[in-house]
Amino acid sequence: MIKTEKFDLDTHFITIYRNFNEKIIRSVITDLNGIVLQDELCEYDTSGNKICDCVYDNSQTLVAYREYYSEQDYFGYRDYKLINGKFELLLSTKQEWLIADKKHKFTWYDNQGQFICYDLFEYDDDIGDMIWQFCYDKDDNMVKPKYLEQYCDYYLKFI
Repeated sequence: MIKTEKFDLDTHFITIYRNFNEKIIRSVITDLNGIVLQDELCEYDTSGNKICDCVYDNSQTLVAYREYYSEQDYFGYRDYKLINGKFELLLSTKQEWLIADKKHKFTWYDNQGQFICYDLFEYDDDIGDMIWQFCYDKDDNMVKPKYLEQYCDYYLKFI
């Protein structure tokens, strides 16, 4: 059974579709007249792990996607966007636990595979969740976060 939730955000609507495991499998952004601005589908493997997010600009044209991967000691994703008829890499990430369930490192790379920065997240007992600590450069100096375009930034031009 698919569950559906619709949110009215004044300038547009977002409809969320969840599968029987309560995982989001699709989210559709429409204007106030019901015209699709963005349609995002989530793909899962047979174990229930997310392997890809695909963004369509009108339910027919794939314009961007996020591909998830997993290695022995780390995991991450690669973001791609349709540029001049070809899918181009926007960025990639590498994520790893430094201390299991307590300290997490999230490393960012540009479209050439060059290191940008890394973020650290630590578990906060008072909040009961991971919280962002700081952003660091390759020499472990604290720096201002550098935000790269991501696959899901596509729809922001509509809002």
